[in-house]
Amino acid sequence: MKNFFQIGIIILLSFSAVYSQTDLDQTEAMQFYDDEQYAIARNMFLEITQKDDIDDNLIATSKFYAAKCLVQLNLIDGAIEELEFFVRKYKFSSYRPEAIYMLGTIYFAKEQYFQAREKFILLLDEYPNNEFSSISYYWIGQSFVNENKFVEGEEFLLEAISNDRNSEKVDYTIYSLAYIYELKGDYNSAVTYYDELLAYHRDSELAPSAQLRIGACYFNLKQYDRAILELTDPLINKLPEDQQVEAGYLLANAHFRLQEYDEAEKAFKDVLSRTTSTNVERQSKFGIAWVNFQQQNYETAYDQFSSLINRDQPDSITIKSTFWSAECKRYLGDIKAAQKIYDEFLKNYPNDEMADAVKLSLSIIQFNNRETKISERNLLIASQAKDKIIRGRALTLLGEISLEGKKYSDAEGYFAKAVKIPFLPKKISNRAILGLGISQYYLKKYDDALMNLNDLNVRDQRFESRKVNFYLAETYFDKGNYAAAQRHYYRIEDKGDELDKLALYGSAYSYFNMKDFANSAYYFREYLVKYPKDKNAKDVRLRLADSYFGMKNFKLATAEYRKIFNSYGVNYRNAYTLYQFGQSLFKSDESDEAIQRMQQLQTEYPKSKYRDDAQYLIGWINFQRGDFETALTDYKNLLTMYPKSPIRPIAYYSIGDSYYNMGKYDSAIVFYLKIINEYPESRFVYDAINGIQYSYLAKDNPEKAVALINAYIVKYPHASNSQKILMKKGEIYYSYGNYQKAIEGYNEMLNFYPKSDLAPTAMYWVGKSYEMLEDTVNAIEYFSTVVDKYLRSEYGIEAVIELGTIYSAQKDFEKEIQLYKSVLPKISNSDKAQEIMFLKGIAELNSGDQEAAYNTFTEIIKYYDKTLFSAKAKIELGKMELDAGRFPNAEILFSEVAQNRTDDIGAQAQYYWGYVLFEEGKYEEAISALVRVRTVYASYDEWFIKSLLKLGDCYVQIKDKKNAREMYRAVAKRHPDDEYGKEAKSKLAEL
Repeated sequence: MKNFFQIGIIILLSFSAVYSQTDLDQTEAMQFYDDEQYAIARNMFLEITQKDDIDDNLIATSKFYAAKCLVQLNLIDGAIEELEFFVRKYKFSSYRPEAIYMLGTIYFAKEQYFQAREKFILLLDEYPNNEFSSISYYWIGQSFVNENKFVEGEEFLLEAISNDRNSEKVDYTIYSLAYIYELKGDYNSAVTYYDELLAYHRDSELAPSAQLRIGACYFNLKQYDRAILELTDPLINKLPEDQQVEAGYLLANAHFRLQEYDEAEKAFKDVLSRTTSTNVERQSKFGIAWVNFQQQNYETAYDQFSSLINRDQPDSITIKSTFWSAECKRYLGDIKAAQKIYDEFLKNYPNDEMADAVKLSLSIIQFNNRETKISERNLLIASQAKDKIIRGRALTLLGEISLEGKKYSDAEGYFAKAVKIPFLPKKISNRAILGLGISQYYLKKYDDALMNLNDLNVRDQRFESRKVNFYLAETYFDKGNYAAAQRHYYRIEDKGDELDKLALYGSAYSYFNMKDFANSAYYFREYLVKYPKDKNAKDVRLRLADSYFGMKNFKLATAEYRKIFNSYGVNYRNAYTLYQFGQSLFKSDESDEAIQRMQQLQTEYPKSKYRDDAQYLIGWINFQRGDFETALTDYKNLLTMYPKSPIRPIAYYSIGDSYYNMGKYDSAIVFYLKIINEYPESRFVYDAINGIQYSYLAKDNPEKAVALINAYIVKYPHASNSQKILMKKGEIYYSYGNYQKAIEGYNEMLNFYPKSDLAPTAMYWVGKSYEMLEDTVNAIEYFSTVVDKYLRSEYGIEAVIELGTIYSAQKDFEKEIQLYKSVLPKISNSDKAQEIMFLKGIAELNSGDQEAAYNTFTEIIKYYDKTLFSAKAKIELGKMELDAGRFPNAEILFSEVAQNRTDDIGAQAQYYWGYVLFEEGKYEEAISALVRVRTVYASYDEWFIKSLLKLGDCYVQIKDKKNAREMYRAVAKRHPDDEYGKEAKSKLAEL
């Protein structure tokens, strides 16, 4: 406070107005004032104010100087009273701005910052261009800074700088603004303003401090090289001793962070060599001891700290050294010695600010000794410490104790308080955030846990990364986001500890829950290899078997289930395992044992939820064997044994299927009808209608199936299956070849359910029915409606293809091309787009536009490489190159397809490859290519026959008539009456 008061007085004096009065009394009073005889001067000024017939300006001047005398006499309260009166009374006095300014500086010096700001703001409002304006912004900003209101302080200090960069105290303004940024942690901005002060105000008394603060900022930015550069600047030597010690500490620590330990010690020794102050000497020795402590040279550090302890005349160094000597003993593992020093500390310095740190260290010892209650009691005291670091550490340790005791709500509270402490060292705040996230995980506050753990993961990926990733994984797992869980399990570095085991277990289960059974099997298997005797091994083996089952590797699944039954005994068996085992046996063709296991399940677990499923599986196995009679008995047993089973409809359906396969269609219909009658609104009704449909079709009586559909729709028009079932009418007639009736059936569905999702399907089949009736006008109308209104539906693109086929048949290639062009932009992300592009290319080829077709096929190859239509496009391009005589290009295209496909497309490409080689006169190579059609693609008759004919031609060219005749005869024998046979016979005749 004193410093700011003196600053205010200095500024005040510098702005005092030069008197211009000629009155002798006032002249004499001013003389006494200038001679610093303020008591005499004040009495004379007051006498002047008591005289009669005195000019108002003279009275105002005397009143003002009388108040100034009180300021100089340090009678502040009286000065405030008189200056406040002056400001109210003499609103037009030329001294009023100075009086307001004086009041502001006095209130500032008294730390009454609100009143100070009121005066400075009044000055700025009423005298915005006054000589005190710029400096007022500084005082307002600094008052906010002193109240830790940095945002407001920053605003006014910036205004002060922009208002007048040449004002008397602009260096103080710049320094204060830089210091705000430093306190806010915006070290780069702080450096910018400290640098400005050094650049433009090098002679300022604040320049050495600015140099020090730049070093400190770079230190906090972890730019230790630059910190060392700044802290070794000659300006540092101009700092007061206490600040030189601070610079020495920073310099030593900067060297230490760069692992330059010798330089760190040298920095302190350099301070020692440059000072005669005992205090500085002790500070520097303390710094050297601290460097050794940081280097874990605890024995040396203990000796150095001990040498600084002066119990007769304890100072701050003695007190700190006592504490750190105890810390050395604690880190050396000499707990008794450490406790003795801690106890001595608390006895001698109970009210010292480091007493809380001592209690914290004692609490840590007590915690490690499992003296939890005593530890908690001391930590609660330490958690109220003024030192935020001690407070943060105490709260964090309290949280960890609560976490260990599974008091998750208490733990969350302690960690949350620690996290809210601003500017904690990273190590402490990270621990608190981690603890908070873990607590919230156990409290099932998953979103909060994820927010905190992800925040920690982003801000410091190296801090406890294994534990952070583990709890992130566990939280995502419990939220059901198994993909995210697996990613974090995967990031846990393998160190062969318990966490590895838990991560492996969680990772396997994540894949399992994602139904990625190949990966889950891999990790479950790895778990069993690493931890065969672990408590989770039995569960892991079961899930390994389930994973193999999910992969449909039933042989391996059966082997694992068998291990469970053979190795783990009766206590580990259950209905689920038996059921899975039985299914695996069935799927791996061990049906007899599968039936035994299903029977065993029903005997050993008669109340299990799998019992009816087990009985059904027995029936299904016999059904799959073709033993429909036995299957019937099994299914009917299910109905008898489990009358309330939820799978009764499936049993009815399976009985119907059994009768159907036995050719007993009437009996099949009876059981299909049971589903409709007993479960009319279940999802099985549609399957039952299907069964009835096929039964009546087998009896050549589709009308009865249609009648059943009509009856169902009348009775249950709004059932979930009704729309699909009504569609069956059209399907029945279409499959029977009665296309007119099919049209009526599909239209009935459209009329009855006009907003149905099945509308585009019905329209498509109406179009197909008209197409089958060769009514292309109506077919085009329906297909066009599907294309225009329902392009993204299941049958949208199918309708495009059918419409294109009609246009192609009509040889209206332009209309076909325009159709494809209009839909392609709308289906660019569809897998069907390549097919439409290919059809467009064929249409362009048919229309005679070779260039457009060439470009289209090229585009397909570019954007859809290694797909079916890319291969087909290559063949079409190859044929175009062949026709144009560009044989090398054609050869490349055909060979690419032939080498990568083994289907009919590959056969076609292989044939054309041989054909090109023949046209080039490369007969031996052509023979090799064509023989490959015969050996690899013999099942594709068209290309097989064509290759034989072309092989015969090759042999003719190389004068091998024997092999030529053999090729032609093979064709004539295989196709005696068609065009291929005729061509072969003709060529034989020529030979």
